[in-house]
Amino acid sequence: MALINQLVSRAALRPLNVRAISKSPLRPDRILWTDFRMPSTAAQTRRLPQFTEQRRTVVFKKEQGQPKHFNAKSNATASPSLLAESEEYEKNWVSETRYTQPHPIWNDEEVHAVQKTHFRPRGVSDRAALYLLRSIRGVFDVCTGYAFGPLSAQGWINRVVLLETIAGVPGLVGAAFRHLRSLRRMERDYGWIHTLLEEAENERMHLMSALMIKNPGRVFRTFVIAGQLFFLPLYTGMYLVSPRLAHRFVGYLEEEAVKTYTHLLEELEAGHQPELASMKAPLLARQYWSLKNDASFTDMIFAIRADESHHRDVNHTFANMKPNEENPFEPGH
Repeated sequence: MALINQLVSRAALRPLNVRAISKSPLRPDRILWTDFRMPSTAAQTRRLPQFTEQRRTVVFKKEQGQPKHFNAKSNATASPSLLAESEEYEKNWVSETRYTQPHPIWNDEEVHAVQKTHFRPRGVSDRAALYLLRSIRGVFDVCTGYAFGPLSAQGWINRVVLLETIAGVPGLVGAAFRHLRSLRRMERDYGWIHTLLEEAENERMHLMSALMIKNPGRVFRTFVIAGQLFFLPLYTGMYLVSPRLAHRFVGYLEEEAVKTYTHLLEELEAGHQPELASMKAPLLARQYWSLKNDASFTDMIFAIRADESHHRDVNHTFANMKPNEENPFEPGH
């Protein structure tokens, strides 16, 4: 039995169609997959600049001992205010990074190169997506206090947490529709599912990182539930009627997310948010984005903004494609 368990364990760590496996120099607990395609193709992994010597895509990780159960009660704190760095508190959450899917690891040049862009509507469907998004954003700005002037540190964290509880919905809904479509029609998916699932998880990890700073109270959690009760049926119906409309809507949503995080970064760099600027990035965030040990809250926001710009471009690309076209984005792109 011990021999069988050992063989099964080794097989679980051996990915298919892999030509080269190497350790990450920044993260010894991570292994990098350098060939995402069938054995007949060449490795497609892109490298980051020389000073990092780390490949962009993290595919799987080595065993790290027995996993700890995620116990929400043990993660609770007495106060919903901004949290000071707590090693014990973070240990209850940091195991989340053990199960993450491939995602981009950004370098300094990439995170500072992000620009605010806008896709000009091309037809009735695009305009409907844009006007709907702007209407929802107006309500969201009022609910988070963004429409009434500068936000406090607490206000910014509230906005980020609430935004990410909504932003994590579209990717999962889209992946579910694509999955069921593939089963129903008994045909291939053309690679869309994995990108949509990566997007959903990436947005969720934004939320997990923000929760290292703020543990919401009951009233805030009620707003989150209400938001999902509104947005989930809305986006599900949208994807059911027109996947193109749904992806365009998410593209515009991510455009607004980039604007929000750019504004936050401007506040941090101008010294208007000293409480946030002085914070160290949570351990969970440092591990997820492979940030330096002394990375700050600002560094984390730069990485989140880069993720949002990536989701923006991916969804606008999907909105321009037909459902049976090949996904141009490889795992972790």
